[in-house]
Order: sequence, then C-alpha cells, then structure tokens
Amino acid sequence: MHGLEALNAIGGHFSISRNEELVSLDGLAGLTSIGTFFSIRRNDVLTNIAGLSNLQSINGYLFIFDNALLTSLVGLENLNSTTIQVPPVSKANLHPQIPIRSLLDKAHDHPHRMTGRQSGKR
Repeated sequence: MHGLEALNAIGGHFSISRNEELVSLDGLAGLTSIGTFFSIRRNDVLTNIAGLSNLQSINGYLFIFDNALLTSLVGLENLNSTTIQVPPVSKANLHPQIPIRSLLDKAHDHPHRMTGRQSGKR
C-alpha cells in the first residue's frame, strides 16, 4: 500500500477488499482515525494488519472477514474498542466475523497470542 503513508484520517467509509496480492497494510502506518465504517475483507493473501498500529478510533462499524491467511489482530492494540459500533445482526449479514470487541480486549493483554483465523465459505 505504497503512496498512502501520509494519510492520517478518513472521514467516511474505508474498505480494503478483494486484493489478490495484498500481504500487509504497512503503508497505513499514519492512519489514526476512520469516520464511519472500516472493512477488511476477502484479501486472500493478507497475513498481517500490523500497519494499523496507530489506528485509535473508527467511530462506526468494523468488519474483518474472509481473509484466509490473517490469524492475528496485532496492529489493533491502540484501537479504542469503545469507538466501534456493533453491527446489527440480520439475515442479510450472516457472514462469519471476528467478535472484535472481545478480541481487542484480549489483544491489549496479549497481542502476540491472538489467533482465531476467521474465514467463510465462498
């Protein structure tokens, strides 16, 4: 994700999806806040999100799903979980999701022991 190093805030939605060659989010190290919605989904070879280590708030929904090689939330240690809204459950939204608030609480205590690969059928 080269060329985004100076990005520090996004006022609205931000989605990282369907990138067949994206391995990491290292180019987003300057990002500290996202306005309303953040989605990381269907990135087949994404192995880490450590590049989000400066992200502090989302102020909306966070979805992380269908990233087959992502096994850790290392990188979200500075994210304030109270800024994340829990998405409503509906029949239109039955995909597997990482239960982000509870995992963030665990990540703050043991960030390098976070596992729990989440991947759904396609």
